[in-house]
Amino acid sequence: MNRGLLYFGLSILISLALGGFLLSQIDIHALVRTFKNLHFPSLSLYVSLAILGIISRTYRYYLLISSGTTIRFGYLILVTMVRNLFVDLLPAKIGSLSYVYLINRRLGAPFEVAASSFLLAFVFDLVVLFPIFFAAVAITGTETIHLLSVPFILFCILLFLTVLLG
Repeated sequence: MNRGLLYFGLSILISLALGGFLLSQIDIHALVRTFKNLHFPSLSLYVSLAILGIISRTYRYYLLISSGTTIRFGYLILVTMVRNLFVDLLPAKIGSLSYVYLINRRLGAPFEVAASSFLLAFVFDLVVLFPIFFAAVAITGTETIHLLSVPFILFCILLFLTVLLG
């Protein structure tokens, strides 16, 4: 109980410190002007889609770890939100590893369950994103993107097939 209160208190303190620091770096009048000019239907749509994305990702994690442990869905939502935060803050998908840490250390699931659900989610992401990538290349063509050479595209296709077969 005391440990939970300590983590909660530290979280609030760090959040307030970061919020204060960030607000001290911007012009308050510009912030007020920005909030006055918000298009609330678009903001509502964004918030709805963001919440739907969090719930969808959480449900995927819930399905992946449900056989290995009994972690409540509400805790997984918090883990997913923290993971999303670290993915945005840290480069090269390093932030995604926060999921494994939180599932293993904070929620007490075995490392094997945390790591395997992380890897399976990553593979599922690749399986979904590869066809979208190829569709985008097919629509726009490779002339506009100088980094897309034929060997690179063939490598991507080979990698996709390997992941799909795996």
